[in-house]
Amino acid sequence: MSDQPEDIWPPDPVSIDLNDGSWLSRGEAAYLTRSSTDTITRRMAEEKIAIQVGKKWWINKARLLAPSR
Repeated sequence: MSDQPEDIWPPDPVSIDLNDGSWLSRGEAAYLTRSSTDTITRRMAEEKIAIQVGKKWWINKARLLAPSR
């Protein structure tokens, strides 16, 4: 994951490892949560669960699955 504390959001894209299993594409996030990609996109807009790296968005698995605040 990142070397930054969890309360710092968004993390610096340079400091994260997109291959460590803690980051998901929209499709993977939708599959994991049994929801649509539209639902994931809405949650990305409403909650701090995703970052953009280049042109692609990545969803943080821990934030996606955390209980709503």
